[in-house]
Amino acid sequence: MNDGMISARYARALLLWADRRGCARATYDAARSLIPQLLPLSTALSQRLGDGVVSLEKKLKLVEEVLGGYDEGLLQLGRFMVRKGRGAFLFRAMLVYVRLYERQEHLLPVEIRTVHPLGAEQRKRLEGYIRQKFSSNVQPTYVEEADLIGGFQLYVDGRRYDRSVRGELQRIGAMLRG
Repeated sequence: MNDGMISARYARALLLWADRRGCARATYDAARSLIPQLLPLSTALSQRLGDGVVSLEKKLKLVEEVLGGYDEGLLQLGRFMVRKGRGAFLFRAMLVYVRLYERQEHLLPVEIRTVHPLGAEQRKRLEGYIRQKFSSNVQPTYVEEADLIGGFQLYVDGRRYDRSVRGELQRIGAMLRG
C-alpha cells in the first residue's frame, strides 16, 4: 500500500477522534511543536518503529518517551500505529494531521523572519495585512535572523516574500551586474 495513503488514513482518524473529544486544537499545537524537534530524528525513529526485530514493548516504550509529555491524542495514535505494525509511518501521519487541521480550520501557516522581535502592535498589523492579502487565518511563527539587516521575510505556502534590506541589496547588486 502507498506510504502516503497509510499516513493520511491514520491522520484522518486522529482528526476525527480529536474533533469528537474537543481537543483537535491542542493536538495540532502539540504536533506543530513536536515536528521540528523530531525532524532530525524522523528517519531513525521510523526505522526503529518499523523494525521487525525490535519487540512491541520496546516500540511502545519509545513512543511513550517521545510523545508522552505532549498530547494524549498523539500518544494514542503512536500506540495504535505501533500495535497495528504501522509505527514507521507515525512521523508522516503527524505531518499530515497538521495539514488536515490547517485545511479544516482555514489556517495559513506563515513564517515571519525579522532582525529583532516585533512588538505586539507590529505583530497585529503584520498579521492583519497577511490575513487580508491571503484571505485566511494566520498561524504565525516568528524567527529572528540578524542577517536580514532590516525589514522582514515572509514564508507562505512554500513561497518567500522578501522585504528585507539584505534582499533589496541583493536585487540592486543583481541589477548592476547586468
